[in-house]
Amino acid sequence: MRFITGLLMILSMIFLLPVTSTALSSDSPSIEESFESYDGVVIGSIDAVYKKNSSNNYVRVKVEKSYKGVEKDWIIFEEDVSWGQRTEEGSTYILFLDEQIRTWENPLCSPSKVISDTSEENEFLKDQKTLALKEVEKPDKPINTSWFLLGGGVLFIGGLFGLVAYQVSKN
Repeated sequence: MRFITGLLMILSMIFLLPVTSTALSSDSPSIEESFESYDGVVIGSIDAVYKKNSSNNYVRVKVEKSYKGVEKDWIIFEEDVSWGQRTEEGSTYILFLDEQIRTWENPLCSPSKVISDTSEENEFLKDQKTLALKEVEKPDKPINTSWFLLGGGVLFIGGLFGLVAYQVSKN
């Protein structure tokens, strides 16, 4: 019985841990430092914004120019909307992106901004080479996998409790 009580206490502690924290400070590096530190630098028009969950969006972009990293004319990136500037459909941005596993991310402290606010960036980028963009099909709306993960977690915990209950009733 102590085992079950201990297991329940540990599992309840895991679920009580905070998921997010909102304290964040971002320094603005120079355009040169930003260009070096990010995996992808593009100018693109925001075609669509899809809600992933309460703190993240998927953003579909028609890439107009790529200066670094991005080689396709359509990409989808993920952005955290819990803090900072959000991208808006129909606007054109200069985007500083990090490459993740099979996707791109617009980090919270990224200096991405609307193209009309980028005189310093435009001055720097005019001397940079652009990459040839491969034409690809416009990507579909991304599938939100968080429900699958939640369902899998619930099934796992339910199975674990069932196994414990079976072992206890067997003894």
